[in-house]
Amino acid sequence: MLEDGGVQFRMHRAVAALRLDGARVAVELADPGEGRKRPADVETIAADAIVVAAGADTPALLGGIGATPALFPLRVHTLTAPVAYEERAPHLTVVDSTKRITMTRVNQRLRVAGAGVFQSVSKADKPLDAALSRRALDLLGQGTHDWIPGAARVWDGLRLFSADGLPVVGATRHPRLFVNATHGPAGWGLACGSAKVIADLVSGVAPELPAETLAALSLERA
Repeated sequence: MLEDGGVQFRMHRAVAALRLDGARVAVELADPGEGRKRPADVETIAADAIVVAAGADTPALLGGIGATPALFPLRVHTLTAPVAYEERAPHLTVVDSTKRITMTRVNQRLRVAGAGVFQSVSKADKPLDAALSRRALDLLGQGTHDWIPGAARVWDGLRLFSADGLPVVGATRHPRLFVNATHGPAGWGLACGSAKVIADLVSGVAPELPAETLAALSLERA
């Protein structure tokens, strides 16, 4: 549907850099892992506006834009498995604030997420220590052993968190550059509202949110 609407995807390409020249913006794409080592392979795409929504890679792309709130990469683990006992499985998302995990029903599967481990930016692209990862997965298993069988699909990935727990959604100092990131564990819950704010700003429409709310979500908030 997106392609029918004119969206073009650039698969198997990595964002090497953003170009911010005066009132113009462009993005440089290169083969993953190569960056700008081979200039001939870099594809430059000019744009009317750029929205940076790159998850844990967002801070690196925004380097030099201006002051930013404290942002931290967090490696989150998940278990996904068929529901073992229908009568016990939750139908709404459950948040276990003691173990700091969430359980979400996805048709006949249960997805359990949490056991986050903070990592430094320099180590965020490296696998987590095996023993620490095992401890994180064991925590998820302990919290859900009544609802899912022993065999489960394991996944871990980076999410970006801010020190105050709020996402970064809005404009930047550059008039054509916008940010939509740092949603932490509430990505799905904040997705539509964040997208609406960004769509309004890019289109030059005043968002429906109060000015103080937009300020609290800004990239350069105190």
